[in-house]
Amino acid sequence: MGARIGGGRHENKPVRPVPMCNARHAVTVQVAEHKGETERIGKALLTETKLLFDWWYRVRDGTLKRSSFQVYVSPLRQRVETLLEEGTLCGNVKVESRCRGILERSEAMWTFVRVEGVEPSNNASERALRSAVLWRKGSFGTHSPQGSRFVERILTATTSCRLQGRNVFAYITEACQAASLGCPAPSLLPQAAAPVVMTMPERYAA
Repeated sequence: MGARIGGGRHENKPVRPVPMCNARHAVTVQVAEHKGETERIGKALLTETKLLFDWWYRVRDGTLKRSSFQVYVSPLRQRVETLLEEGTLCGNVKVESRCRGILERSEAMWTFVRVEGVEPSNNASERALRSAVLWRKGSFGTHSPQGSRFVERILTATTSCRLQGRNVFAYITEACQAASLGCPAPSLLPQAAAPVVMTMPERYAA
């Protein structure tokens, strides 16, 4: 899920990846709704983001090395941030606010260039949430806090297991066994995918 662009400063909070597609959407709005200097900036940003995604698709397809991609992106990032700085002084309060918001999260927005495995869009998150959305529409949601907690946890477990290629039924079985023995629940973290060896607490021992 993409973070909302704009808002207050986050200097004292951890830097989290911000989907580049959010910035591209904000730029599209600039082009669609405004004219003059704002339109010029918006069109220039769209040109840069199109070039960026063209390169990214090549990285993803294996036709462009990540090291080369990082070299290409460096001057492009400078051009994009210069255009955003111009946007903060364009005279349109709404656009100026959006540009400032993007710049405040600039470091997070470029995470996908530095860190392998991070996507420039939130498509993967949207796909992961789709089954939950369809379930909610078909079942009319939950009717109690306890029901909501159950759905949150079971969907988190099943989605995490599927994304990691783990057996969902095996994980749920292991979690139930752990609960019945008073042991910690098995981890959903990828690096801890190996089965957890459980020992029986002393109160259950013969």
